[in-house]
Amino acid sequence: MSESYVVLKDVWKIYRTGAVEWPALRGVNLSIDRKTFTAVIGPSGSGKSTLLNIVGGLDRPTSGSVVVGGMDISKLNGRKLANYRNTHIGFVFQSYNLLNYLTVFENVELPLVIKGVDSRVRRDAVLSMLDMFGLREMAYKRPVELSGGEQQRVAIARALINSPSLILADEPTGNLDSKNAQIVVEAFRKLVSEHGKTILMVTHNIELTKYADVIVKMRDGNIVEVSS
Repeated sequence: MSESYVVLKDVWKIYRTGAVEWPALRGVNLSIDRKTFTAVIGPSGSGKSTLLNIVGGLDRPTSGSVVVGGMDISKLNGRKLANYRNTHIGFVFQSYNLLNYLTVFENVELPLVIKGVDSRVRRDAVLSMLDMFGLREMAYKRPVELSGGEQQRVAIARALINSPSLILADEPTGNLDSKNAQIVVEAFRKLVSEHGKTILMVTHNIELTKYADVIVKMRDGNIVEVSS
């Protein structure tokens, strides 16, 4: 039986510029089961990325609660929120943010180095992750030697290397061609079915939603439909 891992209750996010208020989220209610792949779709300005940022602890709701793994992250202070992001969340963005002075292997390895993981364990973990994304033969190249699609796959591998329980992906295939996009979402699918991860992905690519267990449609800061 599925278990809810992410629960949003009456979540509002209101941005203010002087006397002007703009509600990005309008009383959102959403429950995401553990070990599922959820895709969020909708037009620009519908609140998709705001929703993702709030679940990831990058932004705070104006009101309402956000519970992840039984923990109400909307009540955490800055230090605890940072710890939540570092230990529970894997972020995947459209931009690559790779370090060009490091090899592909070293870029993916970096979070494990910071964490103090043994070098032999790091090597096995990195090579396994590179295999998952079809990158092993590029392990000792620099990012500038790779195509945009290859760089994004490296960035995704780096985001996943610490084995986060919740993966938040904001347009992860936005810079990829159809072949590379398929490699990425198939890897996401495998992370859910074989490794028990929970994935929440924002995308404009409707074709990719066929890999998801649940599709959430947003418009004007509201969830208008949830289907599976």
